[in-house]
Amino acid sequence: MELRRPELLLTAGLPLLLLSLWAARGSLVALGRRRLWGSVLLRALCLLAIALALADLQAVLPHDERAVVFAVDASDSVPPTAREHLLRWTERAWETHRPGDHAGLVLFGGRARAARLLAPDYALRAVGFEDLEPERSELAAALRLGGQLLLSAEGERELVLLSDGNDDAPADALREAAALATAGVRVTTVAAELSPSPGEVLVRAVDAPPQAAVGEAFLLRVELWARGSGEAVVHVVRDGRYAESLSAELAPGVNVLTLPQRLEAAGTHAYQVRVEAPGDGELKNNLGGALVRVRGRRKVLYACGPIVDRQGEVLRSFEVVGAPLREVLGAAGFDVDLRGPDALPLDAGELAGYDVLVFGGVSADRWSPSQMEAVRAYVFSQGGGLLALGSERSFGQGGYYRTPIEEALPVHSDVRGKKVLPSLALVLCIDRSGSMAARTGVATRLDLAKLGAERIAELLQPFDLLGVIGFDEDAEWAQPLAPVDDGERTWDALRGLESGGGTAFAPALAEALKALEACEARIKHAVLLTDGHSGESPARLANLLAGFARAEVSLSTVGVGSGVNQSVLRSLASGAEGRYLQADDAESLPRLLTQEAVVASRALLVEREVRVRHLGGLEDLGIDWKAAPPLQGFVLTVPKDGAEVLLDSGPGDGPEDGPLLVRWRYGLGKAAAFTSDAGGRWCADWLRWPGYAPFVAGLVGWLARDPDVRGVDARLRLDGGRGLLEVEFAEGSRPPSGRELRARLTGPEGAGLPASVSLLPRGPRRYEARFPARRPGAYYATLEASAAEGAATEALATAGAVLSYPREYRHVEQDAAHLERIAERTGGRALSVDDPPELVFSGPRAVQRSYRPLAPWLLVFAALLLLGEVAVRRLFLPSLRLRRARSHDPAAVATSAPASPVGAGVALLRSRKAERRAAASALRGPAPSSSSGSARAGGGAERRAPAAEQTAPAQPSASARAPEAAEAVEEASLPGPTGSMAKLLEAKRKARRHGRDRSS
Repeated sequence: MELRRPELLLTAGLPLLLLSLWAARGSLVALGRRRLWGSVLLRALCLLAIALALADLQAVLPHDERAVVFAVDASDSVPPTAREHLLRWTERAWETHRPGDHAGLVLFGGRARAARLLAPDYALRAVGFEDLEPERSELAAALRLGGQLLLSAEGERELVLLSDGNDDAPADALREAAALATAGVRVTTVAAELSPSPGEVLVRAVDAPPQAAVGEAFLLRVELWARGSGEAVVHVVRDGRYAESLSAELAPGVNVLTLPQRLEAAGTHAYQVRVEAPGDGELKNNLGGALVRVRGRRKVLYACGPIVDRQGEVLRSFEVVGAPLREVLGAAGFDVDLRGPDALPLDAGELAGYDVLVFGGVSADRWSPSQMEAVRAYVFSQGGGLLALGSERSFGQGGYYRTPIEEALPVHSDVRGKKVLPSLALVLCIDRSGSMAARTGVATRLDLAKLGAERIAELLQPFDLLGVIGFDEDAEWAQPLAPVDDGERTWDALRGLESGGGTAFAPALAEALKALEACEARIKHAVLLTDGHSGESPARLANLLAGFARAEVSLSTVGVGSGVNQSVLRSLASGAEGRYLQADDAESLPRLLTQEAVVASRALLVEREVRVRHLGGLEDLGIDWKAAPPLQGFVLTVPKDGAEVLLDSGPGDGPEDGPLLVRWRYGLGKAAAFTSDAGGRWCADWLRWPGYAPFVAGLVGWLARDPDVRGVDARLRLDGGRGLLEVEFAEGSRPPSGRELRARLTGPEGAGLPASVSLLPRGPRRYEARFPARRPGAYYATLEASAAEGAATEALATAGAVLSYPREYRHVEQDAAHLERIAERTGGRALSVDDPPELVFSGPRAVQRSYRPLAPWLLVFAALLLLGEVAVRRLFLPSLRLRRARSHDPAAVATSAPASPVGAGVALLRSRKAERRAAASALRGPAPSSSSGSARAGGGAERRAPAAEQTAPAQPSASARAPEAAEAVEEASLPGPTGSMAKLLEAKRKARRHGRDRSS
């Protein structure tokens, strides 16, 4: 036993005992000697139990059991065969356990998971390795989770770490080991055996200067590691195009190659190095990369679309359409990279090599969602410039409504605030067959089609007509053709569409044609969306197309997935003056449907002669805007709040009036929208106008990315799953006073980067920031100086780096030294898989002492003692006097059975009642013999009454004296009560006498 707080035993226990005895002295004085001492003893024991509970009395229990958690490395650096060998090693170790031992299992890669909790048995059945991020190794995560499992274990606690020792964060693992040692947990490490291929070769690093001038020579440094000697071939790819290859004779260990390079174009250039060697086992570590930013002529990426008819036939190629703008920018000192819709930039890394992105004539369906997000991040986070040009496939007319690209632009396509627009009647025929229940992410195909219909309802005017038909083998109106005056009603109707059944086009098309024929609208259009085949005959479909032509109703078709009959859908669209759209990715359905609705309505196209009005800005270009020729058309948009409108179509706000040139700052970059085109369809007269060249050059020059501030050196390094941005200001250069330094980050899709990070000082004029960087790809950090919230930001520098593959694939040999350091921190042992597993549970054990608090049991004991003390004082068990009373009554002795205290009490009451009756009879005397005698006695009494009344006071009659006599007998026969019982009996007697006095 041990008292954890012994001081409370004297400071609280003794005073409580004395106070309780003093307070109870009045209730103990009338008890008998035995009951008095019994009550005092019980009270003392009760208070002693409470005092011991307050002093935290604990039982000390010796034991020698052992709790072990096995942490097995499940990262990719440990091959599956080696991983299974480690698991079998843990099972053999458990075979030597003793009774009372416990074991658990933790699996880890980049994250740790408890596969088996601590238990007295250890059976490995169906161990899963999911959700462990095997491309990383975090030993700290395994140590942390294993320590949590051992936290409540008794006896010796040990964590057995089975790993190759390769760790993405070795410093974190050592800190966790120190924390386990403080908690009394010992860590034993078991080094896994790795067997890399004899011809294993990997790329350890690719280095290049972060900046270079145009035409400046520099060295590309490639660091290779080889397990053995042999020949390897190194391939160099620059900006996605093959550059060169060379052979090298490798020696075991590290080999360094230097490749002379020279770049003639400005911008950011990406290098990728790949090595090939015979007998190489792991191919994921054969890549490396680096980025070089070249100062010189600014680069423009111009994504231009061709001019096509409604059937998709090319009328003018993108090279012809983009030539005028390319020539003007080239003459102004820009390097222009002209591309078609099939060669759009893939990611932010590719965009980083350009100062401005210009696009026009490219519809939104040509961009993937990740490409759109890369464009937005290129402007917002990297400080790039963005210029959108008008065409039939631009802005809202091209399906950019509510896309990431529209978010970056200074205009939007929601023009419902205009007074009058051409009326449109649109019917959506949506396939609701069973195949539309297929999931894409978290939503089904049918859900995405409903979302597209909802967005169409948002875009259309209140006086436009919209109807929705759901079809499988039959067609049913989800929402009849009606004005779009309540978007909520449309959404409620769409909720009723549920998937199920087959597919038949004709019934839905017939219903749509019937409704559109009967309505009055300037433009009538139907959209058929399906993901399957229809069994209708070609003759029936041909009849329907003839009906569409007679009613002047156009029809567009949308195919979802690869299972559609494209030939039938294309023929339906071409036969009804519509378009066919293919949605290979169901997530693009909402965008395609809204794009088709806008294109069909042609509501956003304004094709008339437009006189340009100059509202301000661009004065430094020296352009005479009054001499500007008219434009022949533009796309209707609405400027966003905070945007600057430089040119518009006139002073009015009619249905065909709108902005022509709008610009703004978006994050670190700038964006502008010129809603007319640049290819000659609407601006043919501008191409011959002397002000066109300075207008285009000045606008693109304003958009171009700001050059780095001189005196700021920014470098980005990626290692161990983390990125490190280091910034140093040159001598004589200081950070902007009173402004916060932050870095906006962009990286590969799914990297989970924060939007920005703050830089912290690390020395004179030196700052740094850290962030997670685990996914392979290119990472960019743009340094900015910002003041208070809402103030303008200033881009200072940009840095980039490439993570070619996770660090996990660099580890081809075990790091036994790291495992030894971890074991040493906790006083554990460093073993290998060749050591006997019996060492885990065998060997001498230190006897451990565990403490069990007794306070709950003491409090229960005190409560029982308190009940016993009350019983001693309050309960009366007159067993001795009961036997005496029964000894005077032979009849009671003969008839009673003192089997229980209740029976004895009943017998006593009966004997008392008999005694009272006998006393009362004795006082009344013998009964009169006859009625006559009674009468005479009564008459004599009446005659003697006056004399008696005069000579003596009146005496109570015999009947009146009977109760008093009975009470006297009762008092004589009862045992003498004491304490509270005596007081109660005395009060009862007084009440009886008082009642008799009142009645007399």
